[in-house]
Amino acid sequence: DLHSFPTRRSSDPIKLKAQSNGPIIKNAGNTGGNSDITIDGGTWDQNGLNQTPGSPWIGWASQFLNVTRLNILNTSWLNAGKYAVFVNGGTDVVIENTYCNTYSDCIHLGSPLNRVIVRNVRNNWTAGTGDDTVAIGIGDYTGYYLIPPGNVQNVLIDGVQTNTPWNAVKLFRVGVSYGHTEYNAYNMSGVTIRNVVQQNVASYGIALVYDDASTPYLLDCEVTGAEVPTLLVGAEGVYGGGSSIERLHITGLTASVDQVALNVSAGSVVADLAVDGIGTLGQSYSHDLVYLFGTIGHASINGLSLKSPTLISPSSGLHVAGAIGSFQGSNWSMENVAEGLDSNAVNTNQFQITNWKATNVPYLIGTSGTQTITINNLIADTVNVLTVVTGAGAAGYTNVYGYTRTGTAWSP
Repeated sequence: DLHSFPTRRSSDPIKLKAQSNGPIIKNAGNTGGNSDITIDGGTWDQNGLNQTPGSPWIGWASQFLNVTRLNILNTSWLNAGKYAVFVNGGTDVVIENTYCNTYSDCIHLGSPLNRVIVRNVRNNWTAGTGDDTVAIGIGDYTGYYLIPPGNVQNVLIDGVQTNTPWNAVKLFRVGVSYGHTEYNAYNMSGVTIRNVVQQNVASYGIALVYDDASTPYLLDCEVTGAEVPTLLVGAEGVYGGGSSIERLHITGLTASVDQVALNVSAGSVVADLAVDGIGTLGQSYSHDLVYLFGTIGHASINGLSLKSPTLISPSSGLHVAGAIGSFQGSNWSMENVAEGLDSNAVNTNQFQITNWKATNVPYLIGTSGTQTITINNLIADTVNVLTVVTGAGAAGYTNVYGYTRTGTAWSP
């Protein structure tokens, strides 16, 4: 047990004895808290398959509750039955240069949290079911959290490399699917995620998840430099509902496998969505690059690039089926894509795309519902626009400046 002010440095591996049934290391104050703790170095092996979890210890390798000025530096964590690094309640927390090969989350942080830095995390998953590399949450299953919940503020996650079959980074607030509604009073703000790489696995990648979109849980989030299977805004797995986010700005998102790069799922709400730079690694691609099925106040996607070696149906650059107040796109480039824009948006009367180059895109646009789509500065070898008008009083319009429509074909 660590009291306030200690610094623990270790170069020799530390392996927990079988049936010790507790964390390798924890703060002595427990829920009462401690301050000024530094762990620098060490290989920490929890020997998790030979421990028996129980209440209130669920199986994590380290436990830090209600801590202030906690530094965990240059550490390796092996064989944790649950979380490798578990912090529940923390202010001024730095976790840097962390390696994990464990059965569940590498780093799991629970609210309340303020001024948190997680930098340079590498998760080499080889055994067990695996789970999130970095998870930050408000609430959890009953028994998993030992400190009353609160807000999450001022978080930087910078540098995550992982092969986990689940999430590289997950931000979540639990709700009705977990049997809780009291967490709706709390939210996250000032969250920045940078330089995340997750390759060669089918998973969510970065997950911004909740199961009740009635109240915003994430007020503002910046994601920069992510090479992941998918950035998901919604609900994981069997949990219904969706996330509610006030502001999400994404710069440099790359689909590392043949999956939807950005997925705003049905039931989710995003007031302000901005994307600057989204594409693939150039692999054969058979999905929608961007999938907008939620409710979005304003969306902009600039610098969309989707180029597949061969044409594979039913790929598309952007698939819209939610309600979008206004949309702006610019500088799009597509090659060997079945459909450029597949839009079934509801009441979208301000949908504009500027500077769009399309090569071997059999259908540039497929639309239905009540919407107006305007395209400026189009360069395309074929311009086929399919408009399907459905419903009483519905009207669909597509304007391609510089082109004239004859049936479904458009010519300069």
